[in-house]
Amino acid sequence: MKIVSKIFSLLLFSFLSLKGQGDLRENASSSNNKLGFSSGICYDFIPVFFEDNVTPVFSSGALAQYGITIKANYVLVHSNDVASISAASGMHFDFLFSNLGFGTLLRLPLYALARIGNHATPFNNQPVGLGLGAGFAANYLLQPYLDFNGFRDKISQLYLAPTVIAEINWKSRRTGNNGLQFYYNPMNAKGYLSATAVNPIPIRIGGFGIALFYSF
Repeated sequence: MKIVSKIFSLLLFSFLSLKGQGDLRENASSSNNKLGFSSGICYDFIPVFFEDNVTPVFSSGALAQYGITIKANYVLVHSNDVASISAASGMHFDFLFSNLGFGTLLRLPLYALARIGNHATPFNNQPVGLGLGAGFAANYLLQPYLDFNGFRDKISQLYLAPTVIAEINWKSRRTGNNGLQFYYNPMNAKGYLSATAVNPIPIRIGGFGIALFYSF
């Protein structure tokens, strides 16, 4: 939580600095021009540990799933379309097929985001930009597995986790505005190994991943 608190403090300082400048362009001044959308592909890692937070549940250490992502970004305040503070949300929908069945991760983050350069507002056409954010993500993990006795079982867990965001954005002549976004959950969430056991084993669920997206 210390990491999230520090990033929120930085975002608040940036917000007050931008708001104090009062030098806003007309481009992103109306509510219709403050909203931007992106979509792309994502690759997520989900470390799952036993209650000691050290011993991995799966031999691979972390579950890895591919998926698709969409996100929305609403500019709260900006300075000359070059730097901004935004409210952002989105969705990661991952899927994994195996001989044990279908697995998925549904991730719904909500976070504050500070940006400078490209993507600061929908009207910024600088070649490169950076972003930093913090917030929380609601998650649903479904993962089939074989238990200690060789019987098929599954993790079916809803959980909430703090998350931090970092991104790099750029403009390409061929593909327009693109970006890479990285996220990390600094605290592992509590969950249970079995969705059917009478006395399920407590586990801890982490998360980090990367997304490549196109903004439109």
